[in-house]
Amino acid sequence: MGFRFRKSIKLGPFRLNLSKNGVGVSAGVKGARVGVGPRGVRTTLSAPGTGMSYVSEQKFSQATAVTRNKKSFSWPWFIFWIIVFFPIAIIYWFIREH
Repeated sequence: MGFRFRKSIKLGPFRLNLSKNGVGVSAGVKGARVGVGPRGVRTTLSAPGTGMSYVSEQKFSQATAVTRNKKSFSWPWFIFWIIVFFPIAIIYWFIREH
């Protein structure tokens, strides 16, 4: 069995995630989170308290493989989620703190 290391630092609605594989950043609220790390982009949606969740992962190596097949990584959708999701997370954080 190998050793694992992970440390998460909360910065408001954002988290800085440190692990032996690298550094990642994620943002979100309870039930929804988007993160970018050394392996790719991960989106998690859950229904709090139910134990049910949906996780979507887009690995960077898969994006390269898909590009070879004349398809491209969905950067417009990724940028859309950042533009929509981050402001909502920040507004939620300010409302919750005040």
